[in-house]
Amino acid sequence: MNMNTESKLYYLLLGLIEHQMRQGGEFRCGNESVHTSEEAANALFLPSLYLAQELSKSMGDGGFGYHFIKTDAPNPLFPIACYKADDQQKFFAIAPFFIDVFMDYVQPRSRDLCNLFGSAEAFQQLPRTQ
Repeated sequence: MNMNTESKLYYLLLGLIEHQMRQGGEFRCGNESVHTSEEAANALFLPSLYLAQELSKSMGDGGFGYHFIKTDAPNPLFPIACYKADDQQKFFAIAPFFIDVFMDYVQPRSRDLCNLFGSAEAFQQLPRTQ
């Protein structure tokens, strides 16, 4: 099976979420419980990718070739869209940052995902869709 980088990252995130759920962890957004690992992975994929790229940039490693913009979509977690500007990034270059974001940002805040990304200052600087 030949999977692209985003598919591999999605399955990495899904595995991390499933592991946390098996350990008794839960994911909530406000008063709503996220029932399946797929629901959580779908909601958390773009925000995790965004934060992983920002983490990489802050460490001087540059970005991964993704371009993020704010949208008017009613997404309480993170109303962003992602465009791939560079096809050169490989899974192994992004995965360590993706795991760090999950362990350091997502997992400790999994009981209140609605507020997880609200404090990301860089997010406020993203251009808006027209």
